[in-house]
Amino acid sequence: LNKRAVIYYTECMVRYSNVSFFSLLEVTPNIVLYSNLPAPNPNRFNQTLSDKFNQLIPNVSSSSLIPYFVPDYERVTQAEGSYELESMVQCSPDLDRFNCTVCLVAASLTVSTCCGLPSFALVFSPKCVLGYKTSVLPSPPLSPSSSPPLSLPPISAPPPFLSPPLLFTPPPNPSGS
Repeated sequence: LNKRAVIYYTECMVRYSNVSFFSLLEVTPNIVLYSNLPAPNPNRFNQTLSDKFNQLIPNVSSSSLIPYFVPDYERVTQAEGSYELESMVQCSPDLDRFNCTVCLVAASLTVSTCCGLPSFALVFSPKCVLGYKTSVLPSPPLSPSSSPPLSLPPISAPPPFLSPPLLFTPPPNPSGS
């Protein structure tokens, strides 16, 4: 009899199984947390988000500072208005590049089909996490002002809405070596 459980928190995941899950691709069960607020610029947001994840997903398994974790921050300016898009992708490092990509593509498809176009969504699956958050920026004033320009956080800094990445670690070697 196989027994397994997965508990998701925003900063970690707890898994139990009496069968090894190391290096196996698992995209279910997944959990989606999302906002009831709509995303900005709904006519173009889905394409913007799709383009962003298509950019991030291939880079996650080759990320260097924090293995298998890629955060991103972008200011999006469109005719309908401007907004900040904070996004992240992460895989369990026991997955190879191909299965990491499969897991994250499945998570991005879940986001695009599950809940309309929310301003925030986070998808947890047993082997990967994908999420984004938007913040609408105020419209620029019609006349020049003397106020200083908005300062943006450095691109290399993780987006502020993101918790520290989940730290996936391989199970201890039962043989002790």
